[in-house]
Amino acid sequence: MECSCRDLSSSCPPPPWVLPPRPKGREFSSLHRSRGAQGKGTGSGGTSSAPEHPAPLSPQVGTNGVISSQDFPRETQYVDDDFPTDFPVIAPFLADLDTSGDRGNIYYRQDDSRDVLDQAVGYIQAGFPRSAATFVPTNAFIATWEEVGAYQELSQDTEPSKKVRPRVGMVTPCVSQIFYSPQYPCVPADDAENPGVSPCHDGSHTCEAPARCQPGVGTEYACECPAGYRGDGRGCRDVDECTEGLGQCGPFSVCLNAPGSYRCECRGGYQPAGDGQACVPLAPPSDPCEDGRHPCAPGDRARCLSRGDGRATCECLPGYTGDGIHCSDVDECAESPCHPAAICYNTPGSFSCRCRPGYAGDGFQCTYGEVPRLTPCQHERMYPREVPPLGDGHVPQCDEQGRYRPLQCHGSSGHCWCVDAAGQEIAGTRTAPGTTPPRCGSPEPTERPPSMCERWRQSLLEHYGGSPRRDQYVPQCDPSGDFTPLQCHGDSGYCWCVEQSGREISGTRSEPGTTPPCLPSVAPPSVRPEPRPDVSPPATGTFLLYAQGQQIGYLPLNGTRLHKEAAKTLLSLHGSIVVGIDYDCRERMIYWTDVAGRSISRAGLEPGSEPETIISSGLISPEGLAVDHLRRAMFWTDSGLDRIERARLDGSERRVLFDSELVNPRAIAVDPIRGNLYWTDWNREAPKIETSTVNGANRRVLVHTDIGLPNGLTFDPFSKLLCWADAGTKHLECTFPDGTGRRLIQSNLNYPFSIISYANHFYHTDWRRDGVIAVNKETGSFTDEYLPEQRSHLYGITAVYPYCPGGKTHPNPIPL
Repeated sequence: MECSCRDLSSSCPPPPWVLPPRPKGREFSSLHRSRGAQGKGTGSGGTSSAPEHPAPLSPQVGTNGVISSQDFPRETQYVDDDFPTDFPVIAPFLADLDTSGDRGNIYYRQDDSRDVLDQAVGYIQAGFPRSAATFVPTNAFIATWEEVGAYQELSQDTEPSKKVRPRVGMVTPCVSQIFYSPQYPCVPADDAENPGVSPCHDGSHTCEAPARCQPGVGTEYACECPAGYRGDGRGCRDVDECTEGLGQCGPFSVCLNAPGSYRCECRGGYQPAGDGQACVPLAPPSDPCEDGRHPCAPGDRARCLSRGDGRATCECLPGYTGDGIHCSDVDECAESPCHPAAICYNTPGSFSCRCRPGYAGDGFQCTYGEVPRLTPCQHERMYPREVPPLGDGHVPQCDEQGRYRPLQCHGSSGHCWCVDAAGQEIAGTRTAPGTTPPRCGSPEPTERPPSMCERWRQSLLEHYGGSPRRDQYVPQCDPSGDFTPLQCHGDSGYCWCVEQSGREISGTRSEPGTTPPCLPSVAPPSVRPEPRPDVSPPATGTFLLYAQGQQIGYLPLNGTRLHKEAAKTLLSLHGSIVVGIDYDCRERMIYWTDVAGRSISRAGLEPGSEPETIISSGLISPEGLAVDHLRRAMFWTDSGLDRIERARLDGSERRVLFDSELVNPRAIAVDPIRGNLYWTDWNREAPKIETSTVNGANRRVLVHTDIGLPNGLTFDPFSKLLCWADAGTKHLECTFPDGTGRRLIQSNLNYPFSIISYANHFYHTDWRRDGVIAVNKETGSFTDEYLPEQRSHLYGITAVYPYCPGGKTHPNPIPL
């Protein structure tokens, strides 16, 4: 029979062929990228030569009709062998053809004409409605097998056919995909000229892709839209399975429409379950700090901070220096922290001071004279052990008589426990950091608890090292514990009368050489002293907030005195290490930094307010924090990233102000009225205090001489002074905002960390006393002290006013 060729057969034998389309599905095979050109191969028992063509593709036709994009191996490696082969092939006729013995011809060509490519697109997209939806071929490689018999046909009993109907295959590549489309054998020429041939076979139908042509009786046919499409066949539109509820996506997934189909995509935090529809939660990243897979130095030298993404950051503990992986002990003795009459002993992560022979005191204060006999507790405080079992650096707390306090707490770790009279820990009483300390011991029925006067006196005596100087004030108490009506300032000669609470009675202070009448019967009425004209009277309801590890403490003020009896825990934040803290007077919100959680959070002062994290990314070690209530902005330091940053109070509009020429930025303060920013950098090589505007302009150094470790910084909105507490020089100093007028307030601080100014006092947290210390601005004297029951380091401190100081509040924030 003769065959005719049309459309795809410009290089096949002269009679035209009719190439009807094939149905979609299994008849199509996706290929690796390959390209071909026109040529002819004959059945010589081997493979065809690679055609010459401009495109970089060399497909070859093998003995049994397979096509490969690379050189064929020997026939024994693929003839009479099972599929798949070990080299890339296309087997359009299941390798069932035989071209051996010069039998038959194979024609192939490359075609990039538009009509051929358009016809190829219809075939491919009908067979691959999803993956080939956007398929755009660049050329087609067409192979035709003519007069090629079936494999082993001559060995069969039936007489072999004289002629085999041609078969045509088409390889269609584009930039990223290649498809193979085998075609039906051509039909007899008389059938091709027969008007009864189905238009589905001769291509004269009017079905538009992606519709399929379904033959009917004679020349009748029907156009059908494939699955995923809807229409009359001559026009098919895609069905949106997602909006019509036909998608089968499971929970935690999103349905996304695609041409002729749809796909399911998992939401954030979920991953595919394997069936392409269901999504399951992502496994949380492991915490290297918990499972010990971190590179940090041992726990007595460094701490591991989890980043929440399976990674961790290492940070040396106070008293050590390094990158957190390698931490070496800081020799605090090199900075001469002890009294001149004391010897400094450096210990791992800390140090101790010991008065020289002939002097008495705690090493920070040493007085010449007979050394008093020490109790075991006092001896252990003065000469702390440096070997196990107390090698963790714990210094015991002693009562007024030198006995061990029943409750002992570790200053750094926050653990608390009960001890017996010999100072030995009572088993089963140790509590974890951040939890309520155990109740230890009970006073004897006849024992009177110490009064306010006695507690204040003991606190100052401890601060003065047990032996105050002749010019230092120590409260005088009567046998019942009350303040004596007459109080005098050492042997200076200045005396005054006091109320029962110890408050000075206005108008009673006398000059040296005279004594005011302070007997209860003749004492003047109890009135509050009038404030100085240049000092704003303390507001009722003012209190201090301080950060202590996993909690924020509340310490109210009675005037400027610390109302210790009303102190309490305001917020318990398990797992946190709160460092910086500040207050927004406009919305009455507390803001704090958390170096353990690498975050910045806030909470309202109203009872029941829940903490809210407002910044939780892009932080490593956030420390100092300052709130600008006029601009509704906050500023913070990050000693891990060596940055100064700012953002709105809700965390928006975040911006890095400075990330250069910073080594260890810590404290930060803001002057909202003038729009100035101040911060400290305790770089041990070159410590400094800097300033700029709140938008980062006009950066300059204010102080860089005679400073050591400027930990604390505060701007007083009333006096307009910038003041700092230095743990290196032990100084409390102030200056004007332009760096002039520097003056010394106190030269004998212990180890200050943070400081705040209020009325005529400074209040700073101290790592040696583990408490809040009050210092008078005018005299520089220590006036009060609060030591929390749980003894551990205190970090940031701030004052909460019942009003906004230093200017009116604005209905809208001042632009940054």
